[in-house]
Amino acid sequence: MTRNKEIPTVDTSKQSVIATEMRLLFATVCWGLSFIAIKMGLNGYSPIALVTLRLFIVTLILGTGMFLTRKKEKLPSGRDLAELALLGLLNPFLAFLLESYGMMDTSASLTSIILSTMPLLTPFAAFIAWQERVVLRNFLGLLISFAGLALIFLWGSGPAEYSPRGLAMLSSSVLTGVIYGILAKRLLARVSPVMVVTWQQGFGFVFYLPLFFIFTDRSVLPAAGMGMESFLAIVFLGIFPSALAYIFYVGGIKKLGPTRTNAFINLSPVVTYLASFLILGEALGLAKLVGIVVVIAGVFISQSQKGSKKTKSD
Repeated sequence: MTRNKEIPTVDTSKQSVIATEMRLLFATVCWGLSFIAIKMGLNGYSPIALVTLRLFIVTLILGTGMFLTRKKEKLPSGRDLAELALLGLLNPFLAFLLESYGMMDTSASLTSIILSTMPLLTPFAAFIAWQERVVLRNFLGLLISFAGLALIFLWGSGPAEYSPRGLAMLSSSVLTGVIYGILAKRLLARVSPVMVVTWQQGFGFVFYLPLFFIFTDRSVLPAAGMGMESFLAIVFLGIFPSALAYIFYVGGIKKLGPTRTNAFINLSPVVTYLASFLILGEALGLAKLVGIVVVIAGVFISQSQKGSKKTKSD
């Protein structure tokens, strides 16, 4: 007897896949630049203040857009609101909090490496949750991509700054992200990507408000002597990584599934290194260049659909 599972159908037409992958590449660029922006923002704000202001900006932008298009988008049901609140608790609330505090004790390069392990864990989580079959070629591509990241970090960088607390927080952020991707796929069977991102970011902002009023000085201006650089960095984080990039990311989960979508996360450290070279003037040696090529090759391999099979419901 066939059981109906809440697994959304995946649109794998060539044109749709290419369009989705282009949007994911844009999201990757935004997230790669976000590591630099977070470091800049932390110069003038505490992690809680930074994330709260970031979420206020994205909630204001997406909330306004949802209000203007309210005739096209139906309000979520009570059940969907509960799931959206759970997503907001996982990401952005827990994920951003763990990531921001983790980055205080960890270098940006090592942070990007740790967060890029998410695609390696996602196939196992997807198999446990949905019994999704992962093509060997795709998983091999993820391993190759991570090997390129290790090459960049181990041979292409100087000593990394980190602490056990920072590593623990970033590792917890990765686990939170994996769980989020699995739960988001189920909800996307009923709710559009824009609606998911708008409500989850809004819930995340509500969850952060008590922390903002209790543990910060409630200032929306950067610390004295920091200028407006930190504030502008938060504005960038709110508009691009938190709004546009998340919409494209959630849309990727709906069309390609969490495993293939999360493979693009491995490109974020590449963007971070290139931006550090172009913007901050950091050295870009041969080992880093080779590592970047390996990462890109791994992502292309992981996106291959040759020999893939659609997930079947029992």
